Amino acid sequence: MVAFLIVSAIISTLYTLEINSQLTKITEEINPLEDNVQDMISILWKGNYIVQRYSTEENREILEDLRYEFAYTNELFLKKADLVTETMGDGPISTKVKGAKNKQETFYQLATKLMDNRDEEISRGVIYGSSSALVQYSIAKQLERDVVDAVESLQESLSDFSGIKGEANKQSNKAVKTALLMIFLVTGFGLLVAFVVWESLKKTITAPIKSLSDAASKITNGDFNVEVKVEENNDELTDLAFTFNQMIKSIRKVVEESPRLKKFINLKGQKEKLSQKYILDEGTSYLLKDPSSEEAYEILLEKSSKDFSPFLITRNNPKNIEEKYGIAKKNIIWLSEEKKTGINTTSNLNQIQKQLIDLISKDKLIILLDRSDYILNKYGFENFLKFITNLNDKIMTRKSIFILPIDPEIFSNKQLSLLEKELHKPPQQSVNLKISDELREILKFISNQQSINQTATYKDVGNKFKITAPTTQKKVEELLAMGLIGVSKRGRNKVISPTREGIRVLSNSWFSLFLTIFYFHYPFILIIFIKKTRFYTSRTTKYNC
Repeated sequence: MVAFLIVSAIISTLYTLEINSQLTKITEEINPLEDNVQDMISILWKGNYIVQRYSTEENREILEDLRYEFAYTNELFLKKADLVTETMGDGPISTKVKGAKNKQETFYQLATKLMDNRDEEISRGVIYGSSSALVQYSIAKQLERDVVDAVESLQESLSDFSGIKGEANKQSNKAVKTALLMIFLVTGFGLLVAFVVWESLKKTITAPIKSLSDAASKITNGDFNVEVKVEENNDELTDLAFTFNQMIKSIRKVVEESPRLKKFINLKGQKEKLSQKYILDEGTSYLLKDPSSEEAYEILLEKSSKDFSPFLITRNNPKNIEEKYGIAKKNIIWLSEEKKTGINTTSNLNQIQKQLIDLISKDKLIILLDRSDYILNKYGFENFLKFITNLNDKIMTRKSIFILPIDPEIFSNKQLSLLEKELHKPPQQSVNLKISDELREILKFISNQQSINQTATYKDVGNKFKITAPTTQKKVEELLAMGLIGVSKRGRNKVISPTREGIRVLSNSWFSLFLTIFYFHYPFILIIFIKKTRFYTSRTTKYNC
């Protein structure tokens, strides 16, 4: 790879020097000479104008100034002509410039003679004599024979300069194309070699490392029934995989010989499931009938702390969002017409869609569109649905998630039906943690103590359920391992309090209990309700009578 980079650098340098040489030739040689020729043409016309004016002027001071200016322009013309011919050497341009120089010299001699005649006439007091007519005639002829011819020669030399510049540009462009082609070929070959090397490394290094990483991740979650495949390569990775497998076997043996540790590991796996309130599928878009969007934000925050990067499209102020939910401004699109520095602000659906597609192609996102009512009012339902459909198409081909909370009251039944067909139902809540009745009763006692502003200690639990201190310790540790309680030290005592997950488990279990009782006893409840209804109906009828 180093050799390819060196070759590419050499090729680039050589052709860069060639291009620079051609450009230098144009900018430092051709352009200044071309400017000189342009100046020579201007000088010819200026000299002709001076002679014409000299032939009609009477003021001696003005005549002296004109004569001095004429001599200066002639000297300047000759200097520029000599510079061009010396620089260009022998060639068509030098020949043409020399021809123009000869014409200028002839013109200068004749004009000087005519100026002398004019000075003599004025000194004799003759304003318009026969010599004046001769001057006019000579000027006309000089323009026809010398000036015009000189100008034409210089213009031809300008055409030659354009040809030289065109050739230089052609050579420069050729060098650029050749350099690009060579760099492309070298780079392409280098990439091919890099791909081959990468595939080789992937097979020999990356794949084994990934296998080790996946196995370590399973062990972290309490799964010890894993084994890393060992290739007989006699390298360091083979030794590492072999040692890793031996370690797993040793851990597995320790776990099997310790029932308490085995139970703890199983409980840890259940705790991981409990910590996730919502179950969402990658590549899926969800519709939530949630006018406040609070549940949508809860889902966004829960998943963004796991495997997804949060992204929010909202009408609310990004500063307030950042303070309340901890979502950075760079991960927010503010639905507003007002532009603010440091805030991604737009209300254009096409721009929002383009940004989201670019983002989900690079990263794993969970996207929340809050305040869909703003977009609906601004663009109408048809454009809103088109935007949702296009975004959902991209979401389904990626590993991102899209959440759309809405207020059902602002949509018609037909519109709701279209959205429900396009998007999935609300995300499932995770399954309840199954715990024993004994542990649930202990958890309920701890929760009740907290509800009446009383603390629960290890001693309180032991006294309440008439169990020994070791048994109390064991039960509390089981609840702690599941993440259903928290233990803090207050003075000399350890205070036990329920966690959010613990409270949720209790609320779910009470609700399930209620449904169970109602399911088995609803006939009796119904009979009692009918009897009571008849009783009150009969009494009402009696009183009315």
